[in-house]
Amino acid sequence: MLMDNNEIAVDIKNSKYFQDAYRWYKAKYLYPLLHRSVVFIVLALLLLLIVLSIINVYSLLPVTQSLKYIISVDEKFNAAAKITPADQVLKNPLQSIVKILAESYVVKRESYNYNQLASQFQYIKNRSTRGIFRQFVNYMSLQNYQSPVLRYQKTAKRKIKILSSVFLNNDELAVYFHSCAIDDKGNMVEDMKWKANIIFETDQVNLNAASGSIFKFFVTDYKITLLQNNNEK
Repeated sequence: MLMDNNEIAVDIKNSKYFQDAYRWYKAKYLYPLLHRSVVFIVLALLLLLIVLSIINVYSLLPVTQSLKYIISVDEKFNAAAKITPADQVLKNPLQSIVKILAESYVVKRESYNYNQLASQFQYIKNRSTRGIFRQFVNYMSLQNYQSPVLRYQKTAKRKIKILSSVFLNNDELAVYFHSCAIDDKGNMVEDMKWKANIIFETDQVNLNAASGSIFKFFVTDYKITLLQNNNEK
């Protein structure tokens, strides 16, 4: 029923007219907008809970715990890093890590490249006690007639290939390797097989260690024995 002018005038005078208009405006525009906002917020919260649940599930995987250790190195190499998972070498994680580090130590110590002498010295210094590093310095000294610096100088490079490794006890490892030196003319000037006995000190593997913990490895004794000299054949 339509309101006459008098009724409208009365409603305007007592503000009822504007109240009715405001209620109509809220029902027409504000309430639907508020409803949509509430629905959007609820859906966003549900989506956030789902994402957090998925992240939480993935954080529990894999069942086997991954251990990450940092081996501090001062030198830089222009070579791609080779990652060897320790649990794929031996069932004992500590021996797996030590085996990898000890073999790398032998390769770096016994190799020879005149252009890489500085990085070689730094590498051995970082992983040896003072006495063992001094032993290496004396071996490389020009005062030693068997020094590879005297024998090979800038004309030859000595390469090392690991043949096998055997643990003699918990802190000693025997590494068998082959050495081959070739001069700049392609002539093989060395072809030998050796055994290196390494005594070392190292950290224990800590399953509760934080990711990126530093794993210490130091060689405390190093001796090599010539097993076969193919140059004499």
